[in-house]
Amino acid sequence: MALDGARGGAFDPGMRQRAGVGAGLAAVCAAAAVAAAGGGCRCRGAIEDGGPPATDAGPEPIAAPLACQEALAADAPYGDGTCPVDRPAAPDLLDDALAVSGIDRCTLRWEPGDVAIFGPAVAADPWRLPFYDATHDAAANAPVWARRTIDRFDGLVAGATPLASAVAGAADRLGFGAAGTLCTAAYGIDPGAPLAQAIVDLFARVGVTTNPGDRDGYDAALVDVPFDLQVALAPVVAAVGDAAAARTAVLGTKLTTDLQWQTAFRLAASLVIPTSTFARLNPADPFYAALLHDTDFAALYAAAVTLALTVEAADLGAFAGAAGFSFTTTTPIGRIVLRDAADDVYDTADPDLADGIALLVDTGGADDYRIAVAANTSYVNPVSVAVDLDGADTYAYVEVPDPNDGPGRLPSDEFGRYDPPGTPDVYGGPISLSDTNRQGAGRLGFAFLFDLGGDDDTYRSPRMAQGFGTLGVGGLYDDGGNDTYLAEDGAQGAGIFGIGVLVDAGTGADRYESYASSQGFAYTYGFGLLHDGGGDDVYECDIGDPTVGGDPLYLSAQLPGTGNSSFCQGAGFGRRSDTAFGGDGIYMSGGIGMLRDRGTGHDTYTSSVFGTGTGYWFGTGLLSDEGGDDWYDGKWYVQGSTAHFAMTIFWDEAGDDLYNMGGTVCTGAPMCMLYPSATSVGVGHDFSVTWHVDGGGNDFYFAPGLSLGAGNVNGIGVLVNAGGDDTYITAGQPTLGAANLSDGNMPGSPRRDIITAGVFIDGGGADSYNVAGTDVVYDDMTWESNIQTATDPTITTEHGVGLDGTGTVVLVP
Repeated sequence: MALDGARGGAFDPGMRQRAGVGAGLAAVCAAAAVAAAGGGCRCRGAIEDGGPPATDAGPEPIAAPLACQEALAADAPYGDGTCPVDRPAAPDLLDDALAVSGIDRCTLRWEPGDVAIFGPAVAADPWRLPFYDATHDAAANAPVWARRTIDRFDGLVAGATPLASAVAGAADRLGFGAAGTLCTAAYGIDPGAPLAQAIVDLFARVGVTTNPGDRDGYDAALVDVPFDLQVALAPVVAAVGDAAAARTAVLGTKLTTDLQWQTAFRLAASLVIPTSTFARLNPADPFYAALLHDTDFAALYAAAVTLALTVEAADLGAFAGAAGFSFTTTTPIGRIVLRDAADDVYDTADPDLADGIALLVDTGGADDYRIAVAANTSYVNPVSVAVDLDGADTYAYVEVPDPNDGPGRLPSDEFGRYDPPGTPDVYGGPISLSDTNRQGAGRLGFAFLFDLGGDDDTYRSPRMAQGFGTLGVGGLYDDGGNDTYLAEDGAQGAGIFGIGVLVDAGTGADRYESYASSQGFAYTYGFGLLHDGGGDDVYECDIGDPTVGGDPLYLSAQLPGTGNSSFCQGAGFGRRSDTAFGGDGIYMSGGIGMLRDRGTGHDTYTSSVFGTGTGYWFGTGLLSDEGGDDWYDGKWYVQGSTAHFAMTIFWDEAGDDLYNMGGTVCTGAPMCMLYPSATSVGVGHDFSVTWHVDGGGNDFYFAPGLSLGAGNVNGIGVLVNAGGDDTYITAGQPTLGAANLSDGNMPGSPRRDIITAGVFIDGGGADSYNVAGTDVVYDDMTWESNIQTATDPTITTEHGVGLDGTGTVVLVP
């Protein structure tokens, strides 16, 4: 990564290269040549972003480093004219299993008219993502899409510009990717006062032509800042200004008054995260519907990618340890703050930090951030970038204790907690009411936090933090260490009509804790990504069950008082509003939530209701763990389980894994079991498709009834375990490859003519099975389990099948 330059040693604060720039210019040219990938270094000639050409009167401008993000290749289409899915060259275990039930990969699908029985508002709402129907409807396409997505993001974050590339990948998957290559602008850097002139130019970039700043005053105040650091920061300041202008140009087509801007800023996340007044942005209002749906998201995301590219190309990591300076100034879009390698405390009481921050760079030290760092604090602070180059840092906030904080919860900030009038209350609670976004949180704008140096960092914020985007883009990049991420709601890679990305590139033992809407979560038109580079990591979304130490804070309709509505760890969520139940009939298909854990670490995942690879209402959830002996615990709709037209892929690629053995909530696994409540581990419910894929190892499953490769009420659920000596213990039927039309079997119901499918495949090993307390011999066998057909043979659309055999499954032909 370009940011990860060699750590710099001591700097001479008096060094002021001027004419010709010397070694500093040579370093910039070398960086530009590398970043341009053969494009050459433009250290001579005219400024290419509209400034005046150089003259013989003085030194020519310095060329900024260049970096580009190529447009991402489109996915190959699925299948051919005879079949809408890809098929392997030779039949495999999946083909063998489907054949037992009289279907194949081509017919494991919903037909185009099936969803139409629910009316046009459901069948084709305007927020449906462009990839979705072809991938969801033909069920065998889901793992193909997942593998392509996993491999793409692994490659993107491994490159020189990981955060910019991850944002580009997210935009592309949403259907809002750039049509061509995005590159940093060829900024011409003033060789005499590089940073001072960049700050002056920032005023014009954001449309302020009066009082454009004092170049000489800035230059005098910057006298102690190393000259090469000023050169490196000049294009970053320019990019901050350009990104701010782009944000305003895009959103300003819909928001034309201060009141509209203020309202949109306050309510941007309120469809999912309640505000302190419980006001919500109403999608039935034509004004807000246009804002949410018709905004030029492609242009918005292109500007975010270009900004991140510029920061990552600046090679700021080379200045780690620089000392002897401090600088703060105010601009029309927020403050610019530079601090050296001392141990700094950033507090809201500091008058220099009173406004929103457009750019903050700290060259090292064990710093304590109690401000909303890398976060848009208002609509007039459209861009906020923070780069910390070294040190074990703490990113937190000013705590204002609330009587309802309770043990185990993060302390409140100034907004306190909701005190519910009854239990359970419609909002649950006492949930945080924090209305401050922090730590890489883009809210009607762009916010990026880069933490370098490989140290052990801590991130704490109640809500909207740690890679969060709503009507904008938020990103957090941490290059390593044993890091701790603590939040309550809307964090750790979460997107709501926006993109939220958290990339932890190291292989340390990281800990991620939250309650809801976190760790790879997305709402409508959103993409949420948490990508971890490896190590023994803990992903915890509070289990909610008080009997095992949980805290039921976020009301779950399934488990009120004993569970949380999680939507964590690869969760896509959409808006369902049935008029039959008092809704407004406005349906909004969900976004894409993704959690990817690399390496072979021993990872633990805990969620409550809807988590660890899940989706709801045309949302897409993807949980992918590369390997290691992992533990998964959850209560309901977890570990590859999906409801209401959604799509989920849970993919653990290798290792001896434990499912619902209580590994994260009690000791003595596998003797201690969590007892999940219902509908988990490879279940597709109500026109949803789920694939639970375990790549092998000696695995132990403890599952509820309706589990382990089950389709329910026109759902499709598939479980594939590639091999090993596995143990399956389930509380009862439907399970182990079962189809259950359930309440769709009523005479005259159109659901009777629509597929319901459950498929279970174990690819080898000495396996054991226990259903409802009775040992069952399934090793080396095939079987069928069609629940409603067993009593009503006129039902022909149930396809429940299990196969325990020897061989492979080709998920991606």
